[in-house]
Amino acid sequence: MSVSIHCGFSIRPLLSGALLAVFLLSLPGAGAALLAREYSRGALAEGTRWENPYYVIDSGVDGPVVLITGGMHGNEPAGSRAAEQLVHWNIVRGRVVIVPRTNTPGLRANTRFMPGVDKPANNLNRNFPGTGAPDVARSVPGKALWELARELRPQWVFDLHEGFDFHIANKGSVGSSVIYLDSPETRKVATLLIDEVNPTITEPKRKFVHISGGPVNTGLARACIDRFGSKGFILETTFNRQPLSLRVRQHRLMVYKALSHLGMVAGGPHVLAGRKAAAAAREVPADELVLVALYDGGGTGGDGVRNVTRQLHPLDKVVLCNIGPADIASGVLPQFDVTIFPGGSGSGIARAIGKEGRERVRGFVREGGGYIGICAGGYLAASNYDWSLGLVDAKTITGKHWLRGKGKVKIELTDDGRRVFGDFKGPLDVLFANGPIVSPAGLDRLPDFKPLAIYRTEHAENGSPAGLQVGTPAILAGKCEGGRVISISPHPEATRGLEFFIPRAVEWVADRSPQSLVATPSPGKQPPAQSVERLGVMPDLTATDSEAALPFGGKHYGGPVAASNALAWLARERKYDRLLPEGKLDSRLQGRLARRLGGRGYMDTETQRQTGTSAALRGLGKLLEEKGYSADFAYQGWRQVEKKFRAGWPWPDLDWVKGSLQGDSMVLLIVGWYRHDADKDAYQRSGGHWVTLAGYGVDEKGQADEGVLLIHDPSPRAGMKPAVEYVRIEPIESGRLVGNSGMPKGANSAVGFYRLGGGMHINADRGDVCILDGAVVVSLEKPVPARK
Repeated sequence: MSVSIHCGFSIRPLLSGALLAVFLLSLPGAGAALLAREYSRGALAEGTRWENPYYVIDSGVDGPVVLITGGMHGNEPAGSRAAEQLVHWNIVRGRVVIVPRTNTPGLRANTRFMPGVDKPANNLNRNFPGTGAPDVARSVPGKALWELARELRPQWVFDLHEGFDFHIANKGSVGSSVIYLDSPETRKVATLLIDEVNPTITEPKRKFVHISGGPVNTGLARACIDRFGSKGFILETTFNRQPLSLRVRQHRLMVYKALSHLGMVAGGPHVLAGRKAAAAAREVPADELVLVALYDGGGTGGDGVRNVTRQLHPLDKVVLCNIGPADIASGVLPQFDVTIFPGGSGSGIARAIGKEGRERVRGFVREGGGYIGICAGGYLAASNYDWSLGLVDAKTITGKHWLRGKGKVKIELTDDGRRVFGDFKGPLDVLFANGPIVSPAGLDRLPDFKPLAIYRTEHAENGSPAGLQVGTPAILAGKCEGGRVISISPHPEATRGLEFFIPRAVEWVADRSPQSLVATPSPGKQPPAQSVERLGVMPDLTATDSEAALPFGGKHYGGPVAASNALAWLARERKYDRLLPEGKLDSRLQGRLARRLGGRGYMDTETQRQTGTSAALRGLGKLLEEKGYSADFAYQGWRQVEKKFRAGWPWPDLDWVKGSLQGDSMVLLIVGWYRHDADKDAYQRSGGHWVTLAGYGVDEKGQADEGVLLIHDPSPRAGMKPAVEYVRIEPIESGRLVGNSGMPKGANSAVGFYRLGGGMHINADRGDVCILDGAVVVSLEKPVPARK
């Protein structure tokens, strides 16, 4: 099978021929008739932070070339999610090229514009050749995408977007519209698309409408119209007051109708996921993937969907798709291994999915699918309501007193629970918010459930009886014919330190090996209460020290200097002698080390005038290898780094950070400068900084204090003389982080991160809040002396 589908466009092929064949046979309806079809995956803007994949599906049958793009604006995720799902469709004529994440950093940061790019080039959909202007695009991603378009010269272009409001009611927004340059053919197609999607919309003021003045000048669709004579469309859903699954579905319906009109597709618009295709794209064995459907429709509430997304979306072996009532009615559940129903209202979810939808969920579980219900989803799984699913032999016992309040309670894992979640003994604090209090229902048709955790304390507010909750199951597991069920009454997904509970629950209901998706923190390896042995002996070089003689007077060199502090300590105190030449450890000697770290081919600070996380890891690795030392590297935080460096969650776990400051190790902290908008509860990032962790657990007076980190700050804001900064850590309980180009998509909640105050010298020009963005840990190993 040939893989050359790139029309002369130079890209890096990302899939082998064997994987391509596997992918083809995974497509709906695949078989002997599809062996002529070619599929490939390539990369645009390869090697830059704008790198993003594109997919080419060639039917092997003559027909149109169609270009489909999503994610042009990072705060419009529905187009990107829909485009990712189109990759699994059965293309039977012509060739379809899909670029789902054109503005990858913007999608991660949930921001409309391209992070770190100045106006006017920061709007990716204004970066293409204008009408009558030279055939030149601007910006790295714009140029890469335009080069692909010029090679393809597509007959049809569909650019998937979202508006902030419904155009039919608010002419200031183009939400819920089909935008095109008017002609008999384009109007006919636009009418087909609108007629396809509008019958699914009950509210008149949310209906789709025509905008026939043409796609915006300097946008991709308009540039293709002007240069190639393409039929170009912008399809706009509306993100205001509508769940993601509904908006993604609207995009799917319209794109499928367009391709169907062109005779290019078969199999229906409701193919959302494919195991073998996803495995090929992620380079993960197909049998290790877990396909998860997360319900986000009517009846859900609070941050449940966001929290679950945050904990599952970053995992390489989890394919997560949002689904709503219409998707369930369309029969999508058999495409998945697990479905999750989060918090909100159990009866509200039941009403939203309806009687037929509830039966489809029951059938999915009976046929072997996994079910996880959290709070409202636990009520839904019970067996005592006329609207409940009856998946477990459990009934609620609170009656009309279900409104018991919200706050922390203590739970304790049972022996069965420790086998699922980890060997945690003793009580665990977890958030409770009116979750189901249950007892056995005594039904013959269902096996008895097994408690995985027991309530040890309770909430009994609003006139609810006391003493009812303690001793009842907080988490339970059961089986419903072929499927596994976990019902969770409290909210571990919203509890700091218990973020691994949902991935571990997914493992169990999907019948996967424990810790195959994510490692569980070891309760036996809690960090020491304090670490002070590096105080007074670890250097604290200031980047602007003239004797260090750093480029740019030390400006931009926080990363190399912070690393040199730790490396110099390892050299002198831990006898890694090759890291520094002999002689007095002073600013000149350490400056030589920092200059080398910041040089070309190491951290590249000198050329980039900043130090990125990936560059820091690369530079440290190169230096240590040259010096003959082996080391393990690990990173936690929101920035995207190579898979081999990632150590758990996309936020820094404080126990992991503290526990890493032992033995022959170094810990560097990446902090961010943010401005907090209290009205929106949003933290807007405008810059960052590197510091060295020197210890923790004591305050300025030497008193024990677990809420203090001891750092060495290379900025002159901290003074020119060596000094320990006693930084107080405060967990963030709400809000969102915005402006972070590396933030995993859907994972930009601020919960799980820490504000740094007290002795932290905040760059007031860049922000009013300092947040711990991430941590780099390097653990060295001395070479074993050769035997004589």
